[in-house]
Amino acid sequence: MKVSILFAAQADGVADLKLYGRLAEQQSCRLWIGQSLLVESHQLFAALAGSGMSIDVGISVAIAPLRTPYDAAVQARSLAKLMRRSVSVAYGIGTPAFAETLNAAAVSTPGSFTSEYVRDVKSLVNGAGINSEGPNPVRLYPMDAPSVEIGCGLLRPRMAVKAGAVADFVVTWLTPKSYLHNVLMPELQRGADSENRERPRVVAILQCAIAAETRNPVQLSYVGYSGHLQQPHYRDMFAKAGAVLTGEIANDVRATLKTGIFAYGSASEIADEIRTYADIGVDEVVLNMVGVAAVEGHQAAIDDMKQVMDCLESRTTTGAKNE
Repeated sequence: MKVSILFAAQADGVADLKLYGRLAEQQSCRLWIGQSLLVESHQLFAALAGSGMSIDVGISVAIAPLRTPYDAAVQARSLAKLMRRSVSVAYGIGTPAFAETLNAAAVSTPGSFTSEYVRDVKSLVNGAGINSEGPNPVRLYPMDAPSVEIGCGLLRPRMAVKAGAVADFVVTWLTPKSYLHNVLMPELQRGADSENRERPRVVAILQCAIAAETRNPVQLSYVGYSGHLQQPHYRDMFAKAGAVLTGEIANDVRATLKTGIFAYGSASEIADEIRTYADIGVDEVVLNMVGVAAVEGHQAAIDDMKQVMDCLESRTTTGAKNE
């Protein structure tokens, strides 16, 4: 199982992202970013490439209604070409209210909209194009570039079935491990089976922080994701996962913490938790130190990430020596 890192902030420049990029270089891991609406995410990574970095990168989730599938394919492939490394992009509709303003169809049928969007972007980056049998087929201009992996964000069972049928990978966010294992992954497999294809790769973004006397996990969680708890699709997901949410955000944060979505402890304890994701079939865990970064700054978050990844690496090295 791979372990990677997330830059979880809206970016108004590339300086902070470079700090995470250097860690990704040192650890030979993928650097992920969400949809930035200040300096746009693809352009941020292009700036990293222009500074001389060459690392695997990912965007999750990119808001699909912002661009056509053709533009999405051009952007993703261009980034792979400039970075000279693989690119993974997962698409979703974003918040329902924002998506409805951009494209009402994205909200009326979010699962179908996203799966069809992913299918079209995949077809374009793979060279097949779209509307290939119609009167006006559309393809990208030929260009050699590193691999581009196209996926989608995943919260609920119906989307899991649709994603299983088409996506290269899926990304989960704030998803309790038991819910991922018992609810989403079987539906993901069912969707894959319906098309006689391999199950998409599963990428789980894990909120975490190394415990310290000056830190409060409730505060870090509140800063990190309380806004998400006001969105209906997240509330629905947590309800399906068994969390009792009342609408009072501080209490709701505490309720979601009981589902195990936040790994808080020593670097060794966080490493232990990460390993349990491999046991349920997750292919990649992304370290998300958003609370630490927001409260203490990006360098503190990077220091936490490095400690956890060094701990994982030492275990791998020790295990290899003992074989």
